[in-house]
Amino acid sequence: MASTTKRWSVILLSLGATLAAVAKVSGEDPTVAEIRPVMRAVAPIAAGLAMPAAATALPDELRVAVLSQRAMDGDIDGVFTVPPKPPAPEKQKAAPPEPPQAPPLPLRLLGRMTEKGVQVLFLSWNDQNLVARVGDVIEETYRLESIAGGQAEFVYLPLKTRQSLSLGEDS
Repeated sequence: MASTTKRWSVILLSLGATLAAVAKVSGEDPTVAEIRPVMRAVAPIAAGLAMPAAATALPDELRVAVLSQRAMDGDIDGVFTVPPKPPAPEKQKAAPPEPPQAPPLPLRLLGRMTEKGVQVLFLSWNDQNLVARVGDVIEETYRLESIAGGQAEFVYLPLKTRQSLSLGEDS
């Protein structure tokens, strides 16, 4: 509690000393010294406006009062109106989404053979070894469509897209 009182007394003493120093340096009342630069800044603006003849003979402080009075005497219609809404931005046509694509073929060829005129492929799928013939469906995802020209053609069933697996050399 004592430290709070001490702190306030130091703050108030500092404030008083600052005000005394400002008053001594400027030789005027500090509140008047702050207002006059504002009045001087407004005077050039007021000079460009049409003033009544009687008001031009008044000191700067009174001219500002006359200006503020004239501003309030005028028509105030439209002062409190809502500004018009800006025009809506033009909607840009969004690019059509990319069509879905099949993932890379997860099958790996282990080998192949011909049995009674039918080609058989030995494939690896997720650490499983599979035997596939034309027309077989693998894990309800891929169907072996054909084996020809050193390529095995698979159809990715969810999208019905074709993918090829190289079988090495032609035979």
